[in-house]
Amino acid sequence: MLRRFISIIPTSAIGSSAIDSNASKTEFTTKLDQIDELKSPQFEAVGQPPSVLAAHGTPSVPLYVKRGSIMSIYGVQGALLDNVSSRLSLFAPLRSFFMGNHNSAYQRIVSTSPFSLLITTNSKKLFGNSSQKTFAVMNLQGTSDWAIINNNAIHAYFGSSLIRRLHLIPRRISKRFSKASGLPTSTNTGLFKWFRPGYTLLSGRGTVALVGSGNIYNVRLEDGEQAVVSKNNLLGLTVNGPHDIQNSIFRFRSTSNSIDLRDAADKRKIHPFESFSNFLLYLQMMSLSTLNFLKDSLSRSVRYIDGTEDLVVVTGPRDLLLQSGVPQSNLLNRAPSDQYSQSSIAPTDTTADFLNYVTVDKNGTKIESTPDFRRRR
Repeated sequence: MLRRFISIIPTSAIGSSAIDSNASKTEFTTKLDQIDELKSPQFEAVGQPPSVLAAHGTPSVPLYVKRGSIMSIYGVQGALLDNVSSRLSLFAPLRSFFMGNHNSAYQRIVSTSPFSLLITTNSKKLFGNSSQKTFAVMNLQGTSDWAIINNNAIHAYFGSSLIRRLHLIPRRISKRFSKASGLPTSTNTGLFKWFRPGYTLLSGRGTVALVGSGNIYNVRLEDGEQAVVSKNNLLGLTVNGPHDIQNSIFRFRSTSNSIDLRDAADKRKIHPFESFSNFLLYLQMMSLSTLNFLKDSLSRSVRYIDGTEDLVVVTGPRDLLLQSGVPQSNLLNRAPSDQYSQSSIAPTDTTADFLNYVTVDKNGTKIESTPDFRRRR
């Protein structure tokens, strides 16, 4: 069996260590084998963290790779242009765009002889960020389906029996799940977003390489177990068909008691035109009420556009894929903002705020306090 080696040198090692001309003595490198005898293609995530994908292809089996992400094609016997063909493949472009998959362009690569690819996490896309990304390889055996919440995460795949479909994320849980869990039927799943309303359902047999922000972790939930996760960190989960999401996920709601901010203040009525100080106090309270109203309106608008809160509860049994490279949420101190009733707060009267007056008579001097001279008897 013929083996060829290719070395990948981290940039941090180039300036600190001399590169030997003998590949077997080169330090700080990762050696990749070119395997010529394979029954089916293979994907292998390379590096720490795994930011490169080594794909080994077999004759006449097409590989689909995100457009613009191929680093190198190597290990091809004979003339490269004669043995390897590549063409553009679009996966449901219009439906993908409206479902939130803004990069549905793949390269379909087929060869008449074994070949290998080096694939990066970067690709040509319309929207997205440049944060560090890593690979995770999934081998589907047809026993369970995967719901990939982030449609852009599917970077490469192969398999003649692999089925890939787009579905809308349900906004509310099912009636059956509502009855079993004791939740209201109006409970949201917490995953729906207006700008990304769809997810990808993977079923059948095949291999898929996913790309996530930061590192990717696999979490197993047993039957009856629950996990609170951020929907921004949730990359995918196992499901039983396209409608299982509404039977397994619901929006997280804090169990802390709601707080009425009006209870913390005196609810006395302010007469703004009785005195100049009351007028200033009235203006201050109106300003606070306006700011609270604008803040609450902005918060509700953002939640409406984004969909729901960013924390969801996932019930088992199922597997989860979590990515670490997105902003975290505070699980302990977080509470939905609509649990708080905001209102203007009036200050509580204290004797330090009262006016003093002195009464002098034949019995002596008497000092008394009053909030208003008009109330003096």
